[in-house]
Amino acid sequence: MSTPDNYPLWLRPEAPADLIRAGSAGDGGYVLPRRVLSEVRAVLGMGLFDDWSFEAWIHERTAAKIAIFDHTVNWRFWLRRTATHFVRGVLQGQADRRRKLPLPFAYRRFFDGTTRRHFQIGIGHAPGMVGLEKAMQLAGMDKDVLLKVDIEGAEYEILDAIVANRQNFVACVIEFHLIDQHIDALEKFIAAMNEDFVLVHFHANNFGVNDSGSYSSFIELSLMARRLLAPDEVLSEHDLPLAELDHPSVDWNRDVKPVFA
Repeated sequence: MSTPDNYPLWLRPEAPADLIRAGSAGDGGYVLPRRVLSEVRAVLGMGLFDDWSFEAWIHERTAAKIAIFDHTVNWRFWLRRTATHFVRGVLQGQADRRRKLPLPFAYRRFFDGTTRRHFQIGIGHAPGMVGLEKAMQLAGMDKDVLLKVDIEGAEYEILDAIVANRQNFVACVIEFHLIDQHIDALEKFIAAMNEDFVLVHFHANNFGVNDSGSYSSFIELSLMARRLLAPDEVLSEHDLPLAELDHPSVDWNRDVKPVFA
């Protein structure tokens, strides 16, 4: 299958004027409207790895309850990560790796088991995993939820559930993987959400940018509930990426300048 050079028009966002960046400047941060902060009461994160900067950023400003689901992050994960950071950071002199050595301690401080919880449970249909509704039940979250999804391709397994439960969310930030292989499912999802949500931001992950620099099959989408729009509010189309808000997902490749056609 050949890689496209542009994105379909239905992926072009309509941006409100109050976009902000939440979380880190790298792969862990997302762009969303500032007004979401006054509405969110809980953050349901799917996918953790070693970056909870998005959830922490929201929590610091809203005191929202946090729940993140990721079955891959356990003591073995931290042992392997720490060993890698020590070898590359201390023995090989990589400063960025040295800075990550305290992460296991930061993890223990942040996830207090009460208002900030990490469930070592995967999201999906495989044995031992749970779907969106069950995750919401376990987390005790049923309204005013900010949903974040970065689960390495398993997002396609829960798109129907996101649509079915969309009234519970004030906003959704979702990373989609290999969209060229799942374009029909993605289009169906965007169309189903469109009545109640507006696509407010688009960022292409530069991990897999094509030769022209206009396309990657890994994208990050931000959607906001239409009920948060002001009457007659004017939305704008911007040239992407946004200079003040978007950042390359990886620093060893150029950022993607998407073309919609």
